[in-house]
Amino acid sequence: RSSDLVFEKSDKLGGQANHADYVYGKWGIKRFKDWEILQCQKLGVEFLLNTEATPELIEQGNFNAVIAATGAAPVHLDIPGGEAAPHPIDVFGKEAELGRKVVIVGGTMTAMECAMYLADSGHDVTVITRSTMGSNIGGHDAPQTLRYLKEKYRNIREIDHAQILSVEGGKAVYLKDGQTLEEPFDSVVVNGGVRPCVAEAETFFGTAPEFYVVGDAQITRAHGMQSQMLLNKPDEYLKGNMRFANFSAYMAAMNI
Repeated sequence: RSSDLVFEKSDKLGGQANHADYVYGKWGIKRFKDWEILQCQKLGVEFLLNTEATPELIEQGNFNAVIAATGAAPVHLDIPGGEAAPHPIDVFGKEAELGRKVVIVGGTMTAMECAMYLADSGHDVTVITRSTMGSNIGGHDAPQTLRYLKEKYRNIREIDHAQILSVEGGKAVYLKDGQTLEEPFDSVVVNGGVRPCVAEAETFFGTAPEFYVVGDAQITRAHGMQSQMLLNKPDEYLKGNMRFANFSAYMAAMNI
């Protein structure tokens, strides 16, 4: 057995980066993710899929070092029906399980990528958002990209500046311009954001002589050299992107 093991509780490597296998225009992330997996295979790393790591399991392995990459988990909105609704990241690769008419709550980049993916898959998609649809795709730095995407996906219906109230019984109830309105759906997807799995990572502390936390679960603030290399924005949280995930993993590997 290889001395280097990766415990993965799902049946596929890649985590949240796996959405790049399905999203229009994310081929660069997909190639990078596949390249990283290939490099691990070349180095003889053994992958244990469908195997959820536990502190007891890790302690039994007598490892010299443990790297916790527990990532981030979806947050469900505290509204009627919100707890049962899938998060956009859970939809990729499972579009056949959804009905034809889909309502997506949220206008973030993740929600919009999900909307584009489902529209390409033949679904009728309506996005309900508090802001303007796609405002987080490129923002003010890439208005041409945003205009292109809105033109390409004109079949995605937008209900903006709306507050979602509930998503149950086959209808999304929302408040817009002082009126309570309804939008029927066959399936609903709700983006309530994600939370860093810090507590999950900390359970592995003490299971090996060396312990590191990387990626979304490593909550810290940028300062000094990290700020210059990653964000150029002092006091901003370092989390939520592949650049920091790889940087933190690289630094952990250099310390081992």
